Amino acid sequence: GGINAEYGERENNEAELLQKLIIMYFCIIRTQLNDATIKTMMRHMVRDLIKDLQTTLVMKLYSADKGPALVVESAATKRRRETSKRMYGALIEAQTLLTGILGSASTEAHQ
Repeated sequence: GGINAEYGERENNEAELLQKLIIMYFCIIRTQLNDATIKTMMRHMVRDLIKDLQTTLVMKLYSADKGPALVVESAATKRRRETSKRMYGALIEAQTLLTGILGSASTEAHQ
């Protein structure tokens, strides 16, 4: 049967439906709370881990025995830096030439 024999079939169906909807609502809320709890815990754990790892990394990075080796530039990096510097100079020169050409073409067009 229904929820209560005094009510009609329609009222009993509506009451059962309402009861099922309330149960489903609380199941959804419970799932969301569980999910939020896990995500919050993970976020705090990851944040603490990152902080600890960063501290450890900085300590190892600035240890006395490795300090000088960390600031030495490799030969490949030095070549790339010098090549980039030459290319930058060439680009600046090309930009200057183009500005001059465009400026003189603009002046001739207005005359």
